[in-house]
Amino acid sequence: MIPDWKTNKVYYSFQSSFDFKLELKDLRETVKRNNYNYSHIAGTKDYYCRDYMPIQLTKNEFIQFKFQPDYLINSNDRISFVTDVNNVLRKNRFLGKLQIKNSEIILDGGNIIKSENKVIITDKVAVDNNLTIEQTRTELEKILKVKVIIIPRYPEEETGHSDGIIRFLNENTVLTINIENEKKDWKDKLVHEIEKVNLKLISLPIAKTHEYDWRYINYLHVGKTIIVPSFKNNKESDKIILLL
Repeated sequence: MIPDWKTNKVYYSFQSSFDFKLELKDLRETVKRNNYNYSHIAGTKDYYCRDYMPIQLTKNEFIQFKFQPDYLINSNDRISFVTDVNNVLRKNRFLGKLQIKNSEIILDGGNIIKSENKVIITDKVAVDNNLTIEQTRTELEKILKVKVIIIPRYPEEETGHSDGIIRFLNENTVLTINIENEKKDWKDKLVHEIEKVNLKLISLPIAKTHEYDWRYINYLHVGKTIIVPSFKNNKESDKIILLL
């Protein structure tokens, strides 16, 4: 797999240029200032392009999972935001140069956290595909050719994504949201799955406002640069996160 720390370019949904002009300008300037390139993806219907775009395995080899998000499809207010992946592939010439293989597994890209030899995914993928945990692990290890670690999804969080819970800092270390005050059953299962594969777990310090935890962990990591979001009404927590 190609982990975040071995990437060298940032792609963003073109949809962002309509609704987040100032934020996008700031992001592009930050990326460029750190000597990385950026470009946009055309034909998208929402901002979260990580969720519906192909997953990179090697320099030119990618896997396109089936994008079928129940939290959008089952909502009359959100169904219009479901991006047609085939349309995106047609509209972006650079994607035609890549070796993209299709999979019938339903899996959002936001539910794949990867290092070089491992991926972390929540158990929502098993539910979405009507598979057991072991069947899910077996199928995904065949496709991804790395060790698959399946953690419990965050309680009552509709997307079931792992990128709002945990990130790889390097091959042997993961960073999680602050788990100190989480429900014991969920926390114990999470820690068990991480420790049994000998990964070191670092938990974020407590933020002033707990609701911001997932937003801090869902940072942009490109090469040697990590770009963390900040919030005007949460400056205290911003400082705590940056000191980590």
